[in-house]
Amino acid sequence: MDQPLLRIEAPDSYRAERQYVARVLFEEFLGLRCTLEFSDRHDVIVQLPAAGTEPARCLRLPDLLFQTPSAAWLTASSLPHRPVTRFRLEAPWSEPQPGAPELVVLYAPEPAPAVWVSQSAEEIRIGFDLLGSAFFMLSGYEELVSEARDKHGRFAASSARSVQEGFVGWPVVDQYVELLWTCLSRLWPALRRRERQFRVQPSHDVDQPFRFGLFSAPRMLRELAAGLVVAKRTPRELLGQAKSYLGVRRGDPTSDPAYRFEEIMDWSEALGLQSELYFIACRRSPLMDGTYELDHPYIRRLLRRVHERGHRIGLHTSYTSDSDPQLVRAELVRLQQICAEEGVQQASWGNRQHYLRWNPRTTAACLDAAGFTYDTSLGYADHAGFRRGTCHEFPIFDLLERKQLTLREKPLVLMECTVIDPVYMGMGRGPEARKHMQALREACRRYRGTFTCLWHNHRFAVEEERGMYRELVAAR
Repeated sequence: MDQPLLRIEAPDSYRAERQYVARVLFEEFLGLRCTLEFSDRHDVIVQLPAAGTEPARCLRLPDLLFQTPSAAWLTASSLPHRPVTRFRLEAPWSEPQPGAPELVVLYAPEPAPAVWVSQSAEEIRIGFDLLGSAFFMLSGYEELVSEARDKHGRFAASSARSVQEGFVGWPVVDQYVELLWTCLSRLWPALRRRERQFRVQPSHDVDQPFRFGLFSAPRMLRELAAGLVVAKRTPRELLGQAKSYLGVRRGDPTSDPAYRFEEIMDWSEALGLQSELYFIACRRSPLMDGTYELDHPYIRRLLRRVHERGHRIGLHTSYTSDSDPQLVRAELVRLQQICAEEGVQQASWGNRQHYLRWNPRTTAACLDAAGFTYDTSLGYADHAGFRRGTCHEFPIFDLLERKQLTLREKPLVLMECTVIDPVYMGMGRGPEARKHMQALREACRRYRGTFTCLWHNHRFAVEEERGMYRELVAAR
């Protein structure tokens, strides 16, 4: 049976933005049918045509972000005020599972309502701008407003409201969706939401497929000399490196400590998972863009092997390509051509930006124009968590062109070095880091989303990190 058609009536402003957030929340996330109409009003109401003598009911929400004057749109004055408001949902509005943190309110009226969610005989009122708050997160609104960038040109997590206010570790948009569903289902119990299943998506950026194997003989000798003189490695360690190098040169890539691909795929298959491996197609910046050429025989062999074992291949776009649509397209074409030569065919192609470099003005449009099906770059390099507030796949909105793109985003929740390395969160490999990673995974489970984690292949050379990864992806 078809779902009944919900009717959303909203003020007549920012039509494209309103259509986008309504489509994502109601249709994509909840699986409900809806139509959006515009009128001369100052709030948003959601209605369902009453049957027979039933009284008309509605859900009413304040409208704040989309009341922003056009001259102030995408300016600092339109950002949420700090500190953000928080409140704890109580029965009957709380989620069925206990333990959710307080709900973060990004856009609320002033003064704040005495009761954040209330119900009368025929109406439920939510006291904050749920749709505007969700749009703010999903669209990356603040990333376009802010000029703050790190040394790689990335919008740093330290500049994000979600990090500054301490809610980056929780998918706040998914929490909004649960509240929205609770209200809708109380008003219209016959509605049925889309069923979703929690899943783990392991992914691996192939920056360094070999530690030593692709070195020239002179470079390997220099490496060994530096290991002896500078790094003070033991003769046994140096002998092991030399054996690894010679093993690769003799045709056995698995002798290199960074070449862990068979092991990675073994683990995924044992758990019923499909790994995604992202390859650099063009080394435009030799210092930044990996240590290999895509057409090297060992890399071609690896591409075949990944495909034969049923895992996915994607593009790891080069360091300087985040704002150049021609470069992005050329890199995708090169990856597809070499894959085709090796008998690799895929119905869709995904991308992850090298160093997670993402220009909020250009990158999404570049990827969309190049023909990618999806991207999976949108996690912070310097802080693990929910950059866009959700653990569910969603379509990207271009804030400058004011339109929804064909390109879809599979949010990156965790990159191993983000949590472990001193340059970022610096938690190391101990219990604190493991607990933090597991908490992110469990947040995805709570909202039946996808836990997308990135673990670079060369880091499996460290036994402790192999154990952390296995523990993380295998947990039930």
